Amino acid sequence: MVTQVLVPFAADAVVAPDANIQTFVSSGTAGELYVYDPDTNLTLNDISASLNAGNLPRAMKWAVKYTDEDGNTALRKSDEVPLSCIRSIRYEAGGAGTAKVMTISGVGNIDCESEYCLKVKFESPEIAKTYGYQDMVKTYSYVTRCCGTACGCPDGAVWDVLMGLSEQLMGDQDSAMNSGTAKTLASALVRNSTTVLTAATYDNDEIWTLTKGSNIINCTTSCQYNSTNVAVGDFIGIMDTGAAGTISAANATYYRVEAVDTTALTITLDRPWHLATYAVAADGSDLQVLPKATGESYADSTWSLVLNGAAQVNPSGGNNVNYTPSYMVDFSVGLSCNLDCNATVSLTTAVVQPEGYGVGIQQMEIAAARANKPYLGATIQDQPKSGYDYFVGTGTSVAAGYHNQIIIDYTDCGHPSAEQPIISAKRLILAIDDSLTTLLGADAGSGDTDDDLLSFFGRLLDVMGMAPMLEQIDLDLTTS
Repeated sequence: MVTQVLVPFAADAVVAPDANIQTFVSSGTAGELYVYDPDTNLTLNDISASLNAGNLPRAMKWAVKYTDEDGNTALRKSDEVPLSCIRSIRYEAGGAGTAKVMTISGVGNIDCESEYCLKVKFESPEIAKTYGYQDMVKTYSYVTRCCGTACGCPDGAVWDVLMGLSEQLMGDQDSAMNSGTAKTLASALVRNSTTVLTAATYDNDEIWTLTKGSNIINCTTSCQYNSTNVAVGDFIGIMDTGAAGTISAANATYYRVEAVDTTALTITLDRPWHLATYAVAADGSDLQVLPKATGESYADSTWSLVLNGAAQVNPSGGNNVNYTPSYMVDFSVGLSCNLDCNATVSLTTAVVQPEGYGVGIQQMEIAAARANKPYLGATIQDQPKSGYDYFVGTGTSVAAGYHNQIIIDYTDCGHPSAEQPIISAKRLILAIDDSLTTLLGADAGSGDTDDDLLSFFGRLLDVMGMAPMLEQIDLDLTTS
């Protein structure tokens, strides 16, 4: 349980004064973070000196100085953290999450007029709120085109299966194409590893406009490439970023032309465009047309389907009682109905969850404040206030940014109850905007090698005999 969250908000938040806590109150800078010994009121330099001498203080406390609503100097202090009851200390570098990417490739032995399926399990805190302990598994199926040359797919084709499944995946009402806050995927892209053809031969002659959720391309004055009309069965490869650039095998998603109207100047694709409205420049390098015979001649092994997880979802700010922490959707893919023995699923990019998102820290501050002030927010006049009950969003702390965190898990070493002593688990989070360089010792206030924050923790754990934890922290810092 998070019992306290402290957020320093000064430009150089982590300081190490050679003074006591009373001196800090009278002359310290608002927004700075101090650590001190509650038995002696001495601050970090003196505690570090004790550690270097092999002496372990009984406890430590943390304090952030601020100005209260009446203009008076105030301290927001943590509970005492008994050093003998610390269970773990870890560092989490703040940063945005990374969406998961999975690729379906090696597809083969495709028949016409046959069903092919994907089963995808999605996981997120928001999904868990709805489904509880049940998995949210969705099945996407596609029946390949009819047999015969007239159907454009006489023997069954890999591109047909992948484009059909892509349409089903993106057609999901929980996908990014249909939902502003996607619960499933951002995109399902059909790619081909064959080298892109010469742009001067196969780019479009006029500006073509694609609209999110529509499978219609609107041409400006012609639907031509290199003075040749686009025809049914042709393939069109478009940069999947929805921005200007140079098309390549690694960034193009392919569509099949289902109809062309040279009077209305429209091209009908096999499935809708999934991004915001995008105008593909005439004679540009961000699109190419593959003639039907060329596209269908590409080997089955060159086609693949790339599934990109939905974008990061962040909580809203303010007094949000039932907020969901920022997260990335996780998912796994299973092959089913005729596809299970005819394809390979591989992990291209592992999901990385966001850490230290500003508004999330803000919500933890408010929740922790409520834990210590049970009636906070009970009346309209007593709602949580920025700069008083929480500090994210003031000074140099930016709510839209990310915070580095030092997370201290400890217990209170036991307190009496009616029948027997009770040990309560607690967590203190120090959410710091300072860079890792500052935390590692570039702080101008440092007086010796243990006065930067992380070195202090390292020395503390060393004196406490918690070497394995120290090694883990050093490893985390090296890789952060």
